[in-house]
Amino acid sequence: MLRFNVQSVLFVIVVLIFVLWTRINHDDFIKTPLDSKVEVSSLRASVPLNIYKTNTASFDANRATAQSLSPTKKSDAPPPEIKASAALVKELNSGARLFEFNTYQRWPLASLTKLMAAIVALEQIGAEKRVTISESAIATEGVAVGFSAGDVFTVWDLIKATLVVSSNDAAAALAEFFGASNFFDAMQQKAAELNMSQTSFFDSSGLSFLNQSSVGDLEKLVEYIYAERPELLLVTREKETAITEINSQITKILRNINYFAGNNDFLGGKTGFTDEAHGNLISIFQYRNRPILIIILGADDRYEETAKLYKWALETYNL
Repeated sequence: MLRFNVQSVLFVIVVLIFVLWTRINHDDFIKTPLDSKVEVSSLRASVPLNIYKTNTASFDANRATAQSLSPTKKSDAPPPEIKASAALVKELNSGARLFEFNTYQRWPLASLTKLMAAIVALEQIGAEKRVTISESAIATEGVAVGFSAGDVFTVWDLIKATLVVSSNDAAAALAEFFGASNFFDAMQQKAAELNMSQTSFFDSSGLSFLNQSSVGDLEKLVEYIYAERPELLLVTREKETAITEINSQITKILRNINYFAGNNDFLGGKTGFTDEAHGNLISIFQYRNRPILIIILGADDRYEETAKLYKWALETYNL
């Protein structure tokens, strides 16, 4: 009898310990904020602090986590009628595609090429390196900013000219400095690293019809810039920028050719146009701290189509 009672008591004690242990761990889970279970790197990737100029001391991780939830539809609006060869609307925090059309159709990049050229110049050459402008760079077809042979600019200033006024001579100068064929190879290699399997580069400016990609690949490129190279977006969002020739210390003011530049809700982007590509445009807008990516390829009026998709997204989704 005594043996039975001891076994019973031991059994009850074990059960009580198990119940107590379960309750303690359950309470700990409830009390642990969700943001503490998210890796810092994922938060940093979803909301780059220097784009939003957020004070890191007051950064609210709970708010960032909430914003990463996918937008919900607030209306049954029909898909927008788009006059373009391909298009995408995506909310970058959550990764939700709100609209897509011909996402994997290859298309001539035109000057969207310069986004990859800027990345390679930054990562392979370095922003502070000095580049001397050559006669051959100045002779490049298309947009120029009044360079003279022998002018010296930093890589960063040439990147600004490349992105803000889509300067072909600046893009050519960057490629020449690195070695043109090596530069194009580096662009292709970066595309491979980003799994841009439908993308090809044959120059740094986008003049070649063979520079091609798809909306799906450009989506990957923009997400990389947004997370890792936000300084490129900061350059493209401004209405104007300044570059300085190092020898003479003469400063040139470059006015952004992007219609959306300078708007309060515009986070940055890149234009592109050739006769073969028609109008291409990558844009990121900020609406209530949500970054909205819009990509348009092959439009007669790229700005009108972008504005149409932006308006549709705001009317259709809770953002």
